[in-house]
Amino acid sequence: MIVTWAMNSSSSSVVRYWRRKLGEDSDESIAFPYWIRQYNVSQGVRIVHDYVSPWFYSAKLGPLQKGSFYEYQIDNGTRHFFETISEEKYPITVAILGDVGQTNFSKETFNELEQYEPRPKSVLLLGDLSYADGELDRWDSYERLAEKAFAEIPVAVLPGNHECEVDSTGNAFTSYRNRYPPSGIEAPEIIAPGNFDYSEYDAIFHYDFGASFYAYTLGPVKVIALNTYVRANAGSRQQAFLERELACTDRSVTPWIIIGMHAPWYSTNAKHRADTELNTANHRAGLEDIIAQGGVAFVFAGHVHAYERSHAVCQNELDNKCPVYITVGDGGNRELLYDAWPFANKYEPWSAYRNGTRYGFGVIDFHSDYRATWKWLPNDFNGEPRDSIEITNPYFATVPEQSFSLSPEFTFDCQANLVHEVNRRAAFSSANNYDSTPDKGKSIKSRQMLLIGIFCCLLFIVIATTFHAFHNAVDHPHFSVLTNSELELVPSSTTTYPKSEQESALV
Repeated sequence: MIVTWAMNSSSSSVVRYWRRKLGEDSDESIAFPYWIRQYNVSQGVRIVHDYVSPWFYSAKLGPLQKGSFYEYQIDNGTRHFFETISEEKYPITVAILGDVGQTNFSKETFNELEQYEPRPKSVLLLGDLSYADGELDRWDSYERLAEKAFAEIPVAVLPGNHECEVDSTGNAFTSYRNRYPPSGIEAPEIIAPGNFDYSEYDAIFHYDFGASFYAYTLGPVKVIALNTYVRANAGSRQQAFLERELACTDRSVTPWIIIGMHAPWYSTNAKHRADTELNTANHRAGLEDIIAQGGVAFVFAGHVHAYERSHAVCQNELDNKCPVYITVGDGGNRELLYDAWPFANKYEPWSAYRNGTRYGFGVIDFHSDYRATWKWLPNDFNGEPRDSIEITNPYFATVPEQSFSLSPEFTFDCQANLVHEVNRRAAFSSANNYDSTPDKGKSIKSRQMLLIGIFCCLLFIVIATTFHAFHNAVDHPHFSVLTNSELELVPSSTTTYPKSEQESALV
C-alpha cells in the first residue's frame, strides 16, 4: 500500500501505522518516504500561468496482513483507517469512477462513494481527474476535494486526455506523472517530446511504463490500467505489456481480470465517437483482439459524460466469451452530461442500456470465482442501482472449468530473468534516446526478449503497490477540507437533473 501526501516544504515527514485487533493496537510501524518530489511549470501554450507545486511524499506501508484493519497517521495529523483483502477472498467490491472534476456534482459523487456499503476495497479512476486544463493550481483544489474519500479507500488512476498537459519542453502528462508515482523499482518511465491536437484527439506522445499503463491485484481480481494516448500498435510496449499480463496471470489464483481505459470503444453517444477520434481508433485496433482472447470480464471507460453498458461483445459481435464494455464518464465535471444519442429509437445490437441524465458511479461485487454483479449508482437514487447485470466469469467460457492453462495464442516466457533485464535499463533511461520506430538492425526475437524482461519487472512490483491516497499533512493547507464556497460551481448552484431521459434496457 502506498500513501501519498503533500507539504509546503521538504521537511522530514513519516507515516506511522498500526494493525487493529480486538480493540488494541499492534506495535507501531514507521514508513519513510521512498519518493519526494516537487515540480514547476512555466507559462506556455496551454499552461495559463507559472506554477510551483507543493512537495509530494510517497511511502510504502507493509508488509500488511490479510483481512486486517489498519490505522495510520502522517506525522501528528488525523488518523485514518483502511482494510486489507481477507483470506477468504470473497466478497470483494471495487468502485469505478470517470471524469469526476471538481463541481458540486463531483462533490455529490464523492459523498455517495464515501457512504456506500460495503466499502469498496479499491477505486479505479478512469482519467480526466481535475480538469485543470492548464490552471495547475486546480490540481491542488481537486485533491482537497477527493482527499476525504481517498484517505481510507485505496485509489488507482489512469490518464485521460485532460491529463495530457504539455510543459515548456514538450513533455506531456506533467502533473499526472509527478502526482501519481510509479510504485518502487520497475521498468523506467520513457518520456519524449510530443504534441496533442485537442480537436482531433491525435497524440504522438511517448509515455511508457510508470503510471501510464500498469496492473495490480486485489486478491482474486487483476486490474489492468491502459493509456488511450500512447501507442498500442504492433511492436509497442503497451501492446506487449497487455499480452504478457493476460498470458502470465495464474487464473487459478486470480480468476478475474478487468480493464480500465479512458476513451470507450463501444458507445452510441454522439460525443467522442470511437471511429472519429484517431487515438481511440488506434487503441482499439491494437488491443481489442488481444482482450477478446484473454477471458476479460469487464472493460471500463470514461470520456463520454454519460452511462452506457454493452452486452458481452467482441468486434461488434455478441459473444459470451467476450467482455462487457461499460462507459461510466458521469462523475460530475464542469462540461456537464452528454445526453446526446443521434438515433433516439435505434440502437446497436450490442448496446444494452444507456442514460445521459444522471451523475454517478458504479461498483462491481465479486461473489465467487465464477459470479460477479455490476451496478450503476446515480447520485440521486440513495445508493440504489439504476442498472445492473450479473455475469459469469468469461474465462470459464474460454477454457474448461478446471483447466487453467494459458491460451495457445500466447507464447511469453513468464519466468524471464529479471536481473538480466534490469541491467539493460540504460537503453531506455533517456527520453532523447527513445526511438518510436523499431530498430531494423535488431532481430525481432531480441526486441521481444527485451520487452518481456521489462514487463516482468513491471508485473513483479506493481502487484500490490499501485494504490495512492491523498492525506492532510498538518502544516499543509493545500489538502484542507473544502467548503461549498470553494467548489467550482456549474451554471446552476443547486443540483437539478433533466426530467427527460434517453435510456434503454434491451434484452
